[in-house]
Order: sequence, then C-alpha cells, then structure tokens
Amino acid sequence: MNCKETRKNIEAFVNDSLSVKELEEFLEHLDNCEKCREEYDMCYTVFMGMKILEDVEKYGNTRLDSEMKIESAKDYLFKYKIIRFQKILLYVLICLVGGFLFF
Repeated sequence: MNCKETRKNIEAFVNDSLSVKELEEFLEHLDNCEKCREEYDMCYTVFMGMKILEDVEKYGNTRLDSEMKIESAKDYLFKYKIIRFQKILLYVLICLVGGFLFF
C-alpha cells in the first residue's frame, strides 16, 4: 500500500471497516512510513474527538490513544492468522483421517 492509499484508508481503519488484507497492508505501511504515521495520529485524534463530542455518554471515557488502536488491530490480525491456520490444519487432519477410513 502506498502513502496515498494509506491516507485514504485512515478513516476506514478508525471505523474498523478495512478488510483483513487491507488492514495488514495499512498497518505494515504505518510501521514503515513516519509521515503517514503522523497523519494517522492527527486524523485519529480528530475523528475520535468528533465521536466523543457527538455522543458524550457513549464515548465519554474513551482515551484518544492512536497507538492503542494500532496495537489492538495487530492483535486482531495475529489471532485471525492463528485461527485461519488452525482451520487449515483441521481440514488436513480430517482429510487424512477420512482417507485412512475409506482405504
């Protein structure tokens, strides 16, 4: 993902609407591009500040911590990859067991 795409996807990231592939590319780019990281930090603060102002009761105790959002997304990706690997492994095991039972 390049800088233009990354900056375009900041709001989608804040709103949790990126696909897994987009999320992975977005986070990788932020890890490697200081300018986009600064842009993200600024936009995150603005977007979350606007959400808090719109609905104080719902977001009243929300911290404006852009780093926490990134770490949470990285944790989500890690868990997603583990679950995907487990599903593949289970499928392979089922195929192997099924093969042994029929032959």
